[in-house]
Amino acid sequence: MKIKNIIKLASAILIALLIILFLFKYIDLKDISTAFSELSLSIIIGTFIIYIILNIFRTERMNLLLKRKLKFKLLFPIMIIHNMFSNLLPFRIGELSFVYFVKRTKKVSAGYSIGSLLIARIFDLIAAAVLFIIAIFFLVEIPAIFFKALIAISIILGLIILCLIFLIFFDRTALKIMDKIIALFRMKKLKPVLWGYEKIEEILESLHAIQSKKIIFWTLIFSLLIWLCQYSIAYFIFIGLGLEMTFFVAIAIVTFNTLTAILPIQGIGGFGTSEGALTIAFLGLGFPAAVAISSGFVLHIILVLYFLILGIFGLIMFKYFMKKKYA
Repeated sequence: MKIKNIIKLASAILIALLIILFLFKYIDLKDISTAFSELSLSIIIGTFIIYIILNIFRTERMNLLLKRKLKFKLLFPIMIIHNMFSNLLPFRIGELSFVYFVKRTKKVSAGYSIGSLLIARIFDLIAAAVLFIIAIFFLVEIPAIFFKALIAISIILGLIILCLIFLIFFDRTALKIMDKIIALFRMKKLKPVLWGYEKIEEILESLHAIQSKKIIFWTLIFSLLIWLCQYSIAYFIFIGLGLEMTFFVAIAIVTFNTLTAILPIQGIGGFGTSEGALTIAFLGLGFPAAVAISSGFVLHIILVLYFLILGIFGLIMFKYFMKKKYA
């Protein structure tokens, strides 16, 4: 397994490097530095404040899903640490950091934290899909082929939303199906199977817990606010770079980039794949190649700096609060 993981990591890094080298055929480092120089300090400070607010919304949403078993001042550093690792490490393995740090507080079980994280991701997808589908109807003067591709993506996202909603309200059915499969293949006495079943049961119980209309409502509201903040950061940075676009164009670009995160080729920090996706989105919406590539690099680098700054601060905060036993 270790060799397999090393091969996967090496492949992801190689793909990322190839994409970066390909993009640098059309621009050079001066184009990126020039783009950075066009950003005002007010844009940098303003978008960083929005990024902090975004993480406050993430913390409040998770606090709701965890039924406030952790204090906000301890959960906030966990969320920004988790955000750093999930964006920094390849193959989304950084998601496990949330389970690790929550478990260290000894307030929430691993299964329940996994379930809560899964719910957050489900609502992230629902919120992003809803905003993306709305944005499609406000896009004008874009190539017909790319518009058709966006419509196709909207249809797929719409179907995914329906499936996720079904999962939220009918999670018990999934548990019954698992019971029948285990009984059919007589696996009740196998310890790994029993352990896995218990963890999945905890996750499904977490899903079952949000069937409260109040929790569903506020989880969706927080998810929409989170994504509106993400889109706003990108929009203000693009405007600061001198690009002429509407907020709905920024939504289309960011969502298209986010969808690439599910691909199993993410390298360290998402470099290469993120720039490639952003470039494709920019080009599809009619922006020149040099502008598309340099803008993609600038946005990604700024976001990396933001999550690194907050993530390191979160590690310091978490260590301090755990030492003071504020869990």
